[in-house]
Amino acid sequence: MENKLTISVETNAVEEKVLTLIQLIGGLWLTARTRAKELGEKLIELRELCFSQNNRFNDALNELGIPHSTAYNFIAIAEECRIVDFVFPDAVSNYARVAGMDLTDLGTKTVLYNAFKDAGSPSDPNNGEAIRIVGVAAGAIEDAKDDSSEEEKAATEEPKGKREVMLDSFTTAFVVTYKTFVGTKSEVKKIRPQDVTAREGEFVNAMCEMYHLDRNNSYTREIVLSVGRGKTTLAHEYDAFLKRPIVDVVVMSDGTRFVLPSLGDEDRPVASVDEAVARLRESWTKTY
Repeated sequence: MENKLTISVETNAVEEKVLTLIQLIGGLWLTARTRAKELGEKLIELRELCFSQNNRFNDALNELGIPHSTAYNFIAIAEECRIVDFVFPDAVSNYARVAGMDLTDLGTKTVLYNAFKDAGSPSDPNNGEAIRIVGVAAGAIEDAKDDSSEEEKAATEEPKGKREVMLDSFTTAFVVTYKTFVGTKSEVKKIRPQDVTAREGEFVNAMCEMYHLDRNNSYTREIVLSVGRGKTTLAHEYDAFLKRPIVDVVVMSDGTRFVLPSLGDEDRPVASVDEAVARLRESWTKTY
């Protein structure tokens, strides 16, 4: 009985010491973080000034007696604090949440922060700007999730060109916007079909307006909706557009209507954008 009591007393003493240390470290951390961030910000400012004057930043560090590794550690702390403390505009935060991004995760927030900075750091972005920022970040996050098997497969394939990268980012934007207007797959299942149809109509109209598409064109509306639902991608549809015949009516800005019988056929597929434009001109033969 005496042995058990001794252990209990010793355990309580250790727990009390741990709690005391936690409180002490907590106070020290707040002070250290503030000072480390301040020093790091000043070092960043000094580095930028040195670069602008063609001076060597390392020479300045030597004069200050600050080891290079130490200086860059404080710079890294300041840069991380910038991201941790940063508050995104509401539009960006809302679309990021819809896209399933966990902004409490530093890695995820860093990717979105970099995309936001690359977009010019708009203080009050509209929906289109916010969607593009989140789309770029979402694409970067997906790229980072590639496993080794995908990397091996990619090593045997040609790298994506600028067009494919652009279309991939736009596809992500379409999907994110669809979830905002209509809902996620699980949410859609709980909504009445007529309400889903109404929301999808609002989504298509919004995307057509944002990207200057013809909302009266049934083919355009079908593609926008399919991409938003995640059933296809803009890259896939673009390639298909160049290879298959399309029957539609083109309405010019002056109201002139042209029949567009075909951009290609099985014996003569369209191989390039220039060829598609050439065939468009050939097809404009019948006027309403």
